Amino acid sequence: MRVLAIDHGTKRMGIAVSDDLGMLAHPLEFIPADPFDKFLSRLKEILEVKEIDQILVGMPRNMDGSYGPQALKVQDFVAVLKKSV
Repeated sequence: MRVLAIDHGTKRMGIAVSDDLGMLAHPLEFIPADPFDKFLSRLKEILEVKEIDQILVGMPRNMDGSYGPQALKVQDFVAVLKKSV
């Protein structure tokens, strides 16, 4: 199973892809976050070419383990991503 990992950012998204065994992640590229339609287009290209089975999105936490404002932005991003991909 191949996994694509997304490190959500306000300016750009970090993309990494696992090996064929799903054990090690390798950095792939950064995709600008805006405009969002171009981000989605590039993401869909990667999903097809790399034959991705699952998407993982990093969830940021505060130093005390709680969720902050950035985590809410990531939750909104994940909701949109689920509808779009």
